[in-house]
Amino acid sequence: MHPARSELHWLKHLGPGGYLRFGLDRLARAGRRLARLPRPGPHEVRPIARNCDGNLLYYRPYTSDLEAYRQIFIEAEFAPVGDLTGATTMIDGGGYVGFSSAWFLARNPDLRAVVLEPDPNNFAVLQRNLAPYADRVALFNAGVWSHECRLKPSSDIFRDGHEWTRSFEEASPGEEGAVEAMSIPRAIERLGGDRLSILKLDIEGAETVVFRHGADSWIDRVDLLVCELHHDSPYGDPLPPLQSLLEGGRWSGKESGELMIFRREG
Repeated sequence: MHPARSELHWLKHLGPGGYLRFGLDRLARAGRRLARLPRPGPHEVRPIARNCDGNLLYYRPYTSDLEAYRQIFIEAEFAPVGDLTGATTMIDGGGYVGFSSAWFLARNPDLRAVVLEPDPNNFAVLQRNLAPYADRVALFNAGVWSHECRLKPSSDIFRDGHEWTRSFEEASPGEEGAVEAMSIPRAIERLGGDRLSILKLDIEGAETVVFRHGADSWIDRVDLLVCELHHDSPYGDPLPPLQSLLEGGRWSGKESGELMIFRREG
């Protein structure tokens, strides 16, 4: 999106007062970066705007929350998904602060979701953003993996190291600081059904693990796959196992920003 057009969209979404506060936050963040000052702890939470159903959304200043909001609500990365009529179940793997789930839930009142986010600080904001949908969501401070296990924060910093790039790896039994990992079949069971309307994955490279091991047992139960592919992760390129997984099926695909969207035809 052209920068000037993006700014007009910000103004439209936030209104004059919200746009001014947002601009000051961005200037402060840029100033700290130029001065090489450490960022404040990501604990303060502020409202940013209302979702299309009127519910407030929150973010943390000086974090990557604003960038995530921009991609979803300003650049409308999910818009090519189209009409959600008939979608009833969703798994949001890598829910971050809840913006993705909020986008889908606001647009379909019949949608129920299992939302998983392994980072505890991100998860706290996710809980606040998805509180208005409490009767339709099950929230888990957990990661997505190919099988049931425990995960720990990766020893190496991934990409920019900011909040939206928190990556995890399998932990040893009994290792401290680990969180639960949930497989896709188990998450589908949590929804109480056999089919999955939407599977959204943004799990910082762990999608390679998910696609490579056992996904052929559940992919036929998914109608719409929305994922960000991280070709530079330590788990390897996710595209070959994904192509192998979808090969022979009736899928149509398209790109939208950093996302790949695959829809099962028919």
